[in-house]
Amino acid sequence: MPTFEGIAVTENCRFVDANPQMPRILGFEPGELIGRDIRETLPDWERSRVVGKMTKGIETPYEFELRRKDGASRVVEAHGQSIVQDGRKLRISAIRDIAERKEMERALQQSEELFRNLCSSAPVVIFRADSLGSIIYLNPHWEKISGFSVRESLGPGWLSVVHPEDRVSVGEFWLAEVKARRSAAARGNSGCSIPQVRPSWFAPRQVRSWTRTAAARGTSASSRTSRKSARPCRN
Repeated sequence: MPTFEGIAVTENCRFVDANPQMPRILGFEPGELIGRDIRETLPDWERSRVVGKMTKGIETPYEFELRRKDGASRVVEAHGQSIVQDGRKLRISAIRDIAERKEMERALQQSEELFRNLCSSAPVVIFRADSLGSIIYLNPHWEKISGFSVRESLGPGWLSVVHPEDRVSVGEFWLAEVKARRSAAARGNSGCSIPQVRPSWFAPRQVRSWTRTAAARGTSASSRTSRKSARPCRN
């Protein structure tokens, strides 16, 4: 469950009570919020939307931008509930500052865009596999060297490129490598025997996917595959 930092009680969109964290988020001194209209803490473009959610009694979490007393803006996540107490219609709202989380999301998005751009222009094949070894991504260079489309090569489709005499051994080799990496990840060790392989983590000790360039060498199975895969076969 998320931990919300600021809690406030409002009536007709005016603060009637707040915990110590709420004025800190908004840059006010303790007690300064009481009696203020919630609209004073919102930029012009957010007032209609946020006040609408409050007056309609929306309880699902939503994000919006707050305006602090000094004029600075902060992105927050809010969750509210409307109640009736002693005949008064009140709104209890819990607010958490998520500016740091949003910045991390932006950084992750930029990193993913950079990864895609690099993969698209790389002169080698780069692929990603999920934790079970199923291919979930191939860069465009795959089509140039294999003659197979990316779409038909996802999942186990890439084995169609391997020479028929090697498909069983290469498939077994690949599954053994996947099993070894999953076992290493469960022990908290992301090391692996094939170079140029990078794990992507979904949670501690839970591998979401593996990324590798096909230029990696060092095993008899991968070398044998690379020689014969120059003659694609669809048998």
